[in-house]
Amino acid sequence: MIRPMALFAVLLLAAPAAAADAPGEVAGVRLGREVGELSGRLLMDTVLPVRYAETMKEVELAPTPGFKSGLVYFGTCAIGRKVARIE
Repeated sequence: MIRPMALFAVLLLAAPAAAADAPGEVAGVRLGREVGELSGRLLMDTVLPVRYAETMKEVELAPTPGFKSGLVYFGTCAIGRKVARIE
């Protein structure tokens, strides 16, 4: 039987490796990129605030071959409007 703390330690140690393998770009949209650079790739008339996240907004990805749909989340703080999440 695996002890709960041992399982937690294994998961905790595996998390950085999983994060390193995660893609930083999907459908030509890269994390950390300015939203203004993606003007032709995003449907800016679909921008909505994210509920319970006052410093985030979401926008739909324009139709892209190979993808059914997509959402891009970006920040609205003083640092800039940078892509924070791709779904």
